[in-house]
Amino acid sequence: EFLETSIVNVESAGSSFHLSGRFAFDGIVYLYNDQALRSEYADTFDGFLRASTRGANLLEYQDNVITRLVLGGEDRTRDLEDLIRGKERESAPAEFALGCVEYPLAQDWSRNSLLHESSHGVHVGVGMSQLIPHVDFIARGADCRFVE
Repeated sequence: EFLETSIVNVESAGSSFHLSGRFAFDGIVYLYNDQALRSEYADTFDGFLRASTRGANLLEYQDNVITRLVLGGEDRTRDLEDLIRGKERESAPAEFALGCVEYPLAQDWSRNSLLHESSHGVHVGVGMSQLIPHVDFIARGADCRFVE
């Protein structure tokens, strides 16, 4: 990891943490573990990235399942569901992480750069990059609150 701390559970079939609620985010990054995944998903995830640069991005979780994805103000929930249905953990969170770096300059969210993960704030990751790409939804400057 580069200047971040994360919770990732690769041992069990589910997450070791629980997410429910609305998560507004600045941008996304995604990765492929092999060329076959890239060939299958690149156009779609490049489109997701371009849409997210327009802002108004929102992820809604209910009991560790994504119930709504908005990119650039447009509902893209169906697009995501079609991609992940029946694969890996579907929309269950694979990662929850805190970024540790305060960047002095504006970040270019049109670039798919893992350095965005280290932005001071929070990000939630989906996918294990075995059958579907791993994608991180990054909220720069976000606060994390724990509720009993």
